[in-house]
Amino acid sequence: MALKWTAFLLLVGAPLGCVLGDSSDIYDRLEAVEVGDCDGIPIDFTADVLPILEANCALCHGGDNPVSGLLLETNEAYDNIVNVPSNSGAKLYVVESDPDGSFLLDRILGVNDASIMPPGSDGISAEEATVVQCWIEAGALAPAGE
Repeated sequence: MALKWTAFLLLVGAPLGCVLGDSSDIYDRLEAVEVGDCDGIPIDFTADVLPILEANCALCHGGDNPVSGLLLETNEAYDNIVNVPSNSGAKLYVVESDPDGSFLLDRILGVNDASIMPPGSDGISAEEATVVQCWIEAGALAPAGE
């Protein structure tokens, strides 16, 4: 499990996270996170994960006719991915507390026979992948108020 993440990070040559700072920006709150060790990093779906999905996924998974019927550009994205069967049929998009069991992460990283998303790109940044991974690992908590 951790080997998959380590290999990905070595391939892209990027560190996980950045130096802690006083900024409220999520990347400033990530401090060299080791895979499987996201404890204590507060990640909010609406503030931290949704902007990543909107910036990287909404071109295809947004609007009135999202690809595969998967809408990822509003807070509805949470209800569309957490504990919902993926179009692969083999996995759920997001399994709370199980990054390795989450198809969304397979697609983001291009692992386990899943093509990397977004298509035609090198994928999202290592920092963005870490935010999603840590959010899932922490239990894929719902947006505040849900």
